[in-house]
Amino acid sequence: LSAAEQHAEVNYAVGTDLLRLGRVQEATEYFQEALRIKPDYCEAHYNLGSLYLQAGRVSEAAAHFREALRLLPGSSMAAYGYSVRLTLGNALLHAGRVQDAITLFREALQIKPDSAEAHTSLGDILLRTGKIDEAMGHYQQALQVAPGLAEAHYGLGNALAAVGKRSEAIPYYERAVEIKPGYADAHASLGLAFEETGSPRKAIGQYEQAFRIKPEDPLVQNNLAWLLATLAPSDGGDPVRAVTLAERICK
Repeated sequence: LSAAEQHAEVNYAVGTDLLRLGRVQEATEYFQEALRIKPDYCEAHYNLGSLYLQAGRVSEAAAHFREALRLLPGSSMAAYGYSVRLTLGNALLHAGRVQDAITLFREALQIKPDSAEAHTSLGDILLRTGKIDEAMGHYQQALQVAPGLAEAHYGLGNALAAVGKRSEAIPYYERAVEIKPGYADAHASLGLAFEETGSPRKAIGQYEQAFRIKPEDPLVQNNLAWLLATLAPSDGGDPVRAVTLAERICK
């Protein structure tokens, strides 16, 4: 190794040690310095991209992940093609580059066809783009591999709900919150499914749980307030609390 390459590796090693210690800002600076010295340092691009993604700097993260992906074949990370594609796909998805994300999730599945995480991520994005049948297929494949993956149960529930099959969606939402009790979005979706299938008291129970976990969610507040305001007390209605929630929404 040249002196410059050795200096780059020292900076990378220090950055890695700092990252283990939770000293994120300092680690970021060392990875940046490693790349200043050695711009084709695949591992540094990947680690810096991961730090930027955690910090919400999605466009910068995506650029570093893309560069890491380009440099993979000649690096010590060549065996990590799946992980880099999955991480880059998620970064691009957050940046609104939906089609690029779909391409990367498909590439990740070509490398690792039994990845429940990749099947679920691809299912989520296909559902968002209206490809419901294909999304269902990926959720089902995810659950074959990982029956305990709450996100796949939730996704399949959403896909069923999207085609009007709320009753069929309910068991998947129930399984999602059983596996992951703090899953606010699944509680909220289960509440909506109960509401739309004629079980308002059960709906209130799920909205209440979603509200406790994620009190800032305006949709949960609105749905809960509506039921509390419109139902008779014998069915779980509570007009006083409904007003309190409505006032909170308006603030």
